[in-house]
Amino acid sequence: MNFTSVTSATTNSLFKGLILVVLCAVIAGISGILTVLLMFWLTRQKIAQDCHEKHGISHQSASRLGGVAVGFCAFCIYWVSGEMQLPLERVEATFFSNLTIYALLIGAIGFCDDIYGHISAKVRILVTTLIFAACLIINPGYIPTDIGIPIIDTALDIWPIAFVLCLVACIGMLNATNMADGANGLMPLVFMGTFYGCALITGELIYFALSIGLMVFSLFNVLSGRLFLGDVGSYGLGAMAVLGAIKIMSETEAEVWLFLCLGAYPTIEFFVSVSRRKLAGRSLFSADSDHMHNRLYAYIRRFLKSPLVANSVSGLTIGLASTGVSVLLLSQWDTNANYWALLFAAQISVYLLAFYLLPSNEVAASE
Repeated sequence: MNFTSVTSATTNSLFKGLILVVLCAVIAGISGILTVLLMFWLTRQKIAQDCHEKHGISHQSASRLGGVAVGFCAFCIYWVSGEMQLPLERVEATFFSNLTIYALLIGAIGFCDDIYGHISAKVRILVTTLIFAACLIINPGYIPTDIGIPIIDTALDIWPIAFVLCLVACIGMLNATNMADGANGLMPLVFMGTFYGCALITGELIYFALSIGLMVFSLFNVLSGRLFLGDVGSYGLGAMAVLGAIKIMSETEAEVWLFLCLGAYPTIEFFVSVSRRKLAGRSLFSADSDHMHNRLYAYIRRFLKSPLVANSVSGLTIGLASTGVSVLLLSQWDTNANYWALLFAAQISVYLLAFYLLPSNEVAASE
């Protein structure tokens, strides 16, 4: 590579970096600037680097500590916004009633796995189960008694059954969000839409801060592809999302169908992936590269030369078509409207049709 090529590449990198800083500053002010600088720093660290072949979709190695950047940005926004006159409520719960505490504990498990690796799936499931169980036992009022499904609503009147059902839902959704995090912008958009929806329903600042933090991260993730949410992000944000949904259902008229629509992709992807692995005689949590986002990426690559663009287009397409549509409808429909169940059924149908039409991309990989 000659001097001219090196100079050109450096100039392009600096220009892209400047664009990112400006965009993040517009979105989140000084919090956005500090966060984008943190993200640049994280991508240059040797720890928590993800192999580019891990999901069969990435074309370059990237840092797995994107969740740290999201948390940092959300904290800055939450702290700065506290001094402003905004129509949003700050968290006023006691220490053990604060959902953020449990989300941070679960995120810490993902952080350890990102840094050190080799934490078995059984250990992760066991520890996260204990944390979820502690949250529900300490805060029994967070367990909803009416989620919009008559048969389950009857069972929720019996606390031990309600506890087990909520615990299983928490564990399942946590693993679903982790499994679905495989394309640029995909899960960041899903989380962003979910937290924005929670902010609309509750008016709580923490959800608004998380949605803005995810917007800042999404820009960096989509435009560079050098930073992923990682387990720290998918675990921490996934825990906050599922616990927030359960708490909101226990305190408002919102029903489970709304949250299934907001988290449609990871929910459907989880059940489809587990089912096909079971039918193939493999471990339910074995790795593969035949997720919907893998199939869509392989198809889009036929038309786009840039693997980064194809990766980002795949993630954005799925995220906007699922969670994006649900967020738009949230401003039109009541949180307990019957339309949400119909929308979720439509999302399942669209997913299955697309999965059937797109060619298989079965390649061994490690998740």
